[in-house]
Amino acid sequence: MGLLTAATIRDRMVICTQCQYWSGTDHCLKGHIITTLLGCPIKQFPPVSGAGYAEDHTVAMPQVGCKNCQAMSTAETVLSLAQTFNSWRKAGYELAEATASEQRLNQCKVCAQYSSGRCGICHCYMTLKTKLKTATCPQGQW
Repeated sequence: MGLLTAATIRDRMVICTQCQYWSGTDHCLKGHIITTLLGCPIKQFPPVSGAGYAEDHTVAMPQVGCKNCQAMSTAETVLSLAQTFNSWRKAGYELAEATASEQRLNQCKVCAQYSSGRCGICHCYMTLKTKLKTATCPQGQW
């Protein structure tokens, strides 16, 4: 049997933290623990030393956030975007720490309002908004 190297674990973390099934800890919502020799159950990375792939457990994606919220109107969206960028400008265009940004995005990914990389409330592209240090979730999740 082989062992996972620090580089292999780091490479897996990069892949896993971008996955819709990432739990924000050391395992995914499919039940796979990234430090095992087994490969990703949805084939995002291979097994080590012929260990095979982890079993693909079907799990219900948790849904957080408001399920009956109304999307912002165009005027509200423009105002929200202007306020977000104004706050960011006043803070000196600071970006969030990488781990904070990843945690924010992971929260978005399990939200009932998240679809195709965008928030259904504010209409922002969340891979960008979550990186702005002063930005906030319209539902108060982060």
